[in-house]
Amino acid sequence: MASTQTLVLIGSGPMIGVSAASLFATRKFSNIALISRDATRLSNDRDSVLAAAKAAGKDLTIRTFATDIKNTPAFEKVLEEVETMGHISAVVFNAARVGPSELFKFPEEEIIEDFKVCLHPRYHVIKRLTFSTQTTTIATYTAARWAMPLLAQETDSPSFLVTSGLLHNDPIPILFSLGVAKAAQRTLVLTLQRMYPEIHVALLLISGVVGFEEEVRNPANIAEELWKLYSQEKKEWAVEVTM
Repeated sequence: MASTQTLVLIGSGPMIGVSAASLFATRKFSNIALISRDATRLSNDRDSVLAAAKAAGKDLTIRTFATDIKNTPAFEKVLEEVETMGHISAVVFNAARVGPSELFKFPEEEIIEDFKVCLHPRYHVIKRLTFSTQTTTIATYTAARWAMPLLAQETDSPSFLVTSGLLHNDPIPILFSLGVAKAAQRTLVLTLQRMYPEIHVALLLISGVVGFEEEVRNPANIAEELWKLYSQEKKEWAVEVTM
């Protein structure tokens, strides 16, 4: 295995994903894996991150992996490929599944789907309601099961960082399914943090709308907060940070 440290970003996209990968590339990482469902979008994301690295005078090796992380065997196969890129030093989990749910009318099988993917905040408007979508669990579990043994071998800021929101504290009825899944994912992440004290496991909780025009909750600021979490000294490791 190569000695190069690798950043793995699960849930790449033109907002948080690209901003985080670009920032990490310009500040430290020369090896990045981007994972998402959409191959075309991944190609665009790759070009954006490469451009940011080039502008900063940084050399960068970047690979993209198109897969549906709800498909656990396919996701695990991709993670095996990612492992060949070099030492896994940091994982940022930022995947998304978007959709409203109406209590007692939302099908049980769709609740299960919400448990399969982890969501990052974005805003959507349904019946004049603006909201941010949030977390789920099984894909986070799959990623952590793969990542933790690898991160445990690292001594240079091994980190497993998850973007999330605040539905566990402030449920929204139209998003009840996401809220239930979000609470479960938060429990999983906090359990990981207790089980692996030598790895920085943390949640970045984003409260409200995310957009390029937002003064605080814009992709650049969110990327900066992820970097702050990653670069914290061990004695200062935060478990949850809210924006």
